[in-house]
Amino acid sequence: MAGLTSAAFIVCKTGRDALFFQEQALLQLPLAYLGIGLASLPASFLFVQAMKTWGSRPARVGLLVFVSCTLSAFLPALDVGNYPVLIALFLSIPTLFGLLFASVWLLASEVYEKKSKRLVARAFGTIGASSLAGGMAGGIVAKGLASQVAAKWLLLLGAAVLLVVAALALRTYHLFPAPAAMRNDRPLHRKAPLAIVLRESYARTLLWISMAGALTALFIDFQFYATAAAARC
Repeated sequence: MAGLTSAAFIVCKTGRDALFFQEQALLQLPLAYLGIGLASLPASFLFVQAMKTWGSRPARVGLLVFVSCTLSAFLPALDVGNYPVLIALFLSIPTLFGLLFASVWLLASEVYEKKSKRLVARAFGTIGASSLAGGMAGGIVAKGLASQVAAKWLLLLGAAVLLVVAALALRTYHLFPAPAAMRNDRPLHRKAPLAIVLRESYARTLLWISMAGALTALFIDFQFYATAAAARC
């Protein structure tokens, strides 16, 4: 699941970037990056609320189907120069896929929660490797299709892959039934204030690592677009 999700992300991101290079959409990058940051927090809260309401497992499948449908819905409106649609697409892909990646890893944590530490370490290493392999495979597929089909069809391919991931999630649920406590979703209602969480040095370390990684990725991404824009001039 992690590998296919990574592949879908790379394919969709490649299609998004190809569309974003059209005309003068690059001038909207600062606004787009600001929008991604602003959209991530409410999107996370909405997904957590969905898990509280329907349960983590139904919410996960629902999210996969929702993202697939959302990507497909962009296709008819992806015309050259349609800046609002391009901006919305640019914001949607990293925001929604961020939730998908978190959801997939949460499922892995749920499945291996009561396994031995050695098995968990091996399993998470395999899942991480499959995620990297999926990203590389997605890049190869996107490169092969880029000269053959319009960029917007890469979004449709990514949406189709997410439906496959949803089917795999349902299969995983069948193979690994949820504990009774999780089916009642009682753990999801336990509240842990942010101030209490941040008292732990481990949580603070993870926070700073995440912030530094996100900032570095943002600078690299922006530099890539700036270099590409300069090359076109």
